Amino acid sequence: MITTAQAVVSLRPDIEWSMSGDDVEGITWHTQGAEPLTTSEVQAEIKRLEKAEADKVKADQAATAAAIAHAKSLGFTDVMIAVMYPNLGASLWKKYRPQRYSRRLWKRKPLSLKKRLKRPLKLRLALQS
Repeated sequence: MITTAQAVVSLRPDIEWSMSGDDVEGITWHTQGAEPLTTSEVQAEIKRLEKAEADKVKADQAATAAAIAHAKSLGFTDVMIAVMYPNLGASLWKKYRPQRYSRRLWKRKPLSLKKRLKRPLKLRLALQS
């Protein structure tokens, strides 16, 4: 949802102003020579920004679908896509994630350098290869 303030910033990006309430009549222009906006201009800008936001979401969804289709055409399975690209295959991962694993297991933070160096040398060498 685009607010009136976001539309005013979009229409007049370099002008200082303040607003009381959520209507155009409550705008006080602090920059000299700034032309006041009309309600119809702001409403048109709100519609334009909302359409641009919806178009961006549709484009992102189309790009995700195209990337998944491309990965499948290269021979990757849904599980492989979900594991390799968690953001891309989030919907696939929910479908194939084993129930015995919790989300915390997959979102573990990497060990700090200090904790990694405390591991025995044999284990560190095994993990590097």
